[in-house]
Amino acid sequence: MTARRILVVPTLAGSGATAVCLGLVHALDVQGVKVGYAKPLAQPQPNDKADNACDLMRLVTTLDPPLPADADTLRTHLGAGTLPDLMELVVAQVEQV
Repeated sequence: MTARRILVVPTLAGSGATAVCLGLVHALDVQGVKVGYAKPLAQPQPNDKADNACDLMRLVTTLDPPLPADADTLRTHLGAGTLPDLMELVVAQVEQV
């Protein structure tokens, strides 16, 4: 059996990527496919609220996804020009799943 990764990328803010992922996880689960979920980078939220996509995935599935890197971590790496370090964090998180 070969492991596959599916990357779901939103085209606009508020486009429903979390809902798409929930539906995809459910559809694959119904088919008997073992699935995991990772959202490596948190979406910046107004008023510094937390991105709750992983919490929602935990609530409605049996999955336990790792917490995404928060918006401050993202801003720090982008501002410092340390994009390779940020990508290492992303790869490490996805490898956990």
